[in-house]
Amino acid sequence: NGAGNTLVLAGRFGVPATWAVSDSQGNNWIPVSNGPVGLWYAINSKPGANTITVTYSAAQPLQAVCAEYSGLYLLDQVSQIARGESTAATSPSVTTASANELILGFGTNDTTNSPALTTGTGFSLRGNANIFLEDMVQTTAGSTNSTMNYGAVVDWNQGVAAFRPMPAGSPVITGISPTFGSVGIPVTIMGTNFGSSQSANVTFNGTAATPTSWSS
Repeated sequence: NGAGNTLVLAGRFGVPATWAVSDSQGNNWIPVSNGPVGLWYAINSKPGANTITVTYSAAQPLQAVCAEYSGLYLLDQVSQIARGESTAATSPSVTTASANELILGFGTNDTTNSPALTTGTGFSLRGNANIFLEDMVQTTAGSTNSTMNYGAVVDWNQGVAAFRPMPAGSPVITGISPTFGSVGIPVTIMGTNFGSSQSANVTFNGTAATPTSWSS
């Protein structure tokens, strides 16, 4: 993959389990939806050949679709997963906060392998392996959802997520450790493009923190 892009993985479970995503470039993968239909993403990708690994808590087949999007995108909204039995799958709606957001539809069917698919209006299909990923750019902020039409009646699961574009070089937080604790414990904020020296204030719920180290 290229440098400074956004990577996305959509996957599914065969049995109830938890799962995590990592890759050979050391990118930090962030869960968006981590149920039977899962969606993860990594921002500000490192360049070069890359192998993505999905680790399950229980043995099962792997079904996943990956895509790479140019530039930085941060999660804005994600829907619940809708379920049904028909030829037409529709996700719940989300309302985007800004124009030109990347809209990702994702879902599975539990009936047949590699069925014929027709994407929703404006979407492009990026993969189909009993888990699919479709995308479009929403030029105007507002309500949106994702749809998928199957060539036969299936048991389907469908969701949608919206990601807002960030200017190149924007500071991005990718993780905080620990995620909870008592007053005074050290906290590490992971991310990219922070700058080589402190250039912003750090607060927790409005309370100023004192950085002891800082790096880009």
